[in-house]
Amino acid sequence: MAEKLLELSHVSKNFGNTMALHDVSFDLLEGEVHALVGENGAGKSTLINLLGGIHQPSSGSIIFEGREVRIHDPRESTDMGISIVHQELMICEDLTVAQNIFLGREFLKSGFLSDGQQREAAARALERVNAKFSPDEVVRKLSTANRQIVEITRAVSAGAKCVIFDEPTTSITEKDTENLYEIIKKLRSEGVGIIYISHRLEEIFELADRVTVLRDGQTVGTLTGDDINQDKIVSMMVGRQLSQFYIRRNKPGEKIVFEAEHISGEKVNDSSFYVKEGEIVGFSGMVGSGRTELMQILFGVDKMETGTVKVEGKQVHITGPASAVAHGIVYLPEDRKTEGLFLRMSVRDNTTIGCLKQFMSKFGINRKKESEIAAKYAAPLKLKAVPDQAVISLSGGNQQKVLMGRWLNVARKVIILDEPTRGIDVGAKADIYGILDELTAQGFAIIMVSSELQEIVGMCDRVYIMRDHTIAGCVEGDDITQVKIMEIAAGGVRK
Repeated sequence: MAEKLLELSHVSKNFGNTMALHDVSFDLLEGEVHALVGENGAGKSTLINLLGGIHQPSSGSIIFEGREVRIHDPRESTDMGISIVHQELMICEDLTVAQNIFLGREFLKSGFLSDGQQREAAARALERVNAKFSPDEVVRKLSTANRQIVEITRAVSAGAKCVIFDEPTTSITEKDTENLYEIIKKLRSEGVGIIYISHRLEEIFELADRVTVLRDGQTVGTLTGDDINQDKIVSMMVGRQLSQFYIRRNKPGEKIVFEAEHISGEKVNDSSFYVKEGEIVGFSGMVGSGRTELMQILFGVDKMETGTVKVEGKQVHITGPASAVAHGIVYLPEDRKTEGLFLRMSVRDNTTIGCLKQFMSKFGINRKKESEIAAKYAAPLKLKAVPDQAVISLSGGNQQKVLMGRWLNVARKVIILDEPTRGIDVGAKADIYGILDELTAQGFAIIMVSSELQEIVGMCDRVYIMRDHTIAGCVEGDDITQVKIMEIAAGGVRK
């Protein structure tokens, strides 16, 4: 039986009158992966911050290696043997890999830096996690996945006995995710305790020995063995069954609203499809298959080399995003933070920036009217924010709802959604699915690109599968299954 490495016993944490954690108990064994799941706001980040020394408990105790501890700051947490690999990587891009690994723990000899010894130690540490890059590489030149490996190497080289992974796969590819799994499994085999936080349940099933669910700052329960399944986790997280998520109450009409014929561009070849009134058409395929590139051509972000686009039977010429919006087409990009939102601006400003002209007068911007429009979309989107709140302070789910609110404000016919639920919790996902169903009732033609097959199967009326930068097949009705989609995506069948 593995020894208990870490235990939180009846821990509570309040910020003024707000109770972020209430009577939470959690433990971690040596050499196990213990997943921590819950909606945004469930208390996961607060729990991590307690273990990282950023906050201290209001009550309760933290026990590490059999003794009660008080973790006063991040340095004390690291020295104790607890390391956190954050979702937003804490890394110095202009330093080398070796310098990042030993930042704050430099190899000194007679008061001078020993570059040779530090580089050799970095090389050994990188070998431990099967890294394929040099300790002399400048971090800025590395991919996101390799930067993450630098952070992991920093943790294990510091003698970490407990490593916390916070949403580690949000910005990396499927191949890099598989590599991360191997690193985590290797650390587990060496006796390191892993706390793994992710919204992606398939990752939990792949890695976790146990799963603890938080809801509203409290421990709902811990699952082991065969009890670790999707229905149980979801119902514990949000208090409802998975079958209630993918509700499609509205049937598509017969009128074709949007047609793309023989579209080609730099990374798209001869692709054609259509969308009917009130229909959700899905786009699936492997990473790099051309899904996003096709959508960016249709929205005018990238150049269309050949092909035609029709809206309600009339050919339209899209010369850029403003042109697409003028023809009734809106696009929610895959990366909301870098391509969609103005993070330092308010909810109100982000919601109305797509139609700012209607609030302008010779006296300036009509803030009252602007706030009314922002509020109009906040309620149906179940947005948990006030108009003047900075978007950067919101959860991922609420940020996505702000972006949706902006485009719903100007959408007229066609809505393109690229990974609409990436990086958000299951409760926010359910809200967005409900919004999409309501939009189909209003007659919108919806195109949804998603890497989550269950989402595609649950929400779409028809699914196009891309492979090698072109549409390789289409399934509808009873043929919309994960097996059929993957078969086409992997090259087994071409329709």
